[in-house]
Amino acid sequence: MSGVRRTRLQHRDGVEAYRLRGIALHALFRVQLLASGQAVIDAARHACTTTDDMHKAADRTELSARGAQARDALEDFVEIAASDVR
Repeated sequence: MSGVRRTRLQHRDGVEAYRLRGIALHALFRVQLLASGQAVIDAARHACTTTDDMHKAADRTELSARGAQARDALEDFVEIAASDVR
């Protein structure tokens, strides 16, 4: 792959990452406004923080481990938040 093409792909991926992070932050702000307790907010914040670290993975193995941590954090948030929406 040429250097120019690689740079374009990296730029596109970076733009997409910022777009998705914005969506996640919007969701976090909604949780902060609507949640009935601090535990829900803390779980949401932890899930966002965990997913924010995905780009720091050094290789595929670490990326997979970080993905599992993020998935666990999101599942914990959903479990805690479920009582707010029932």
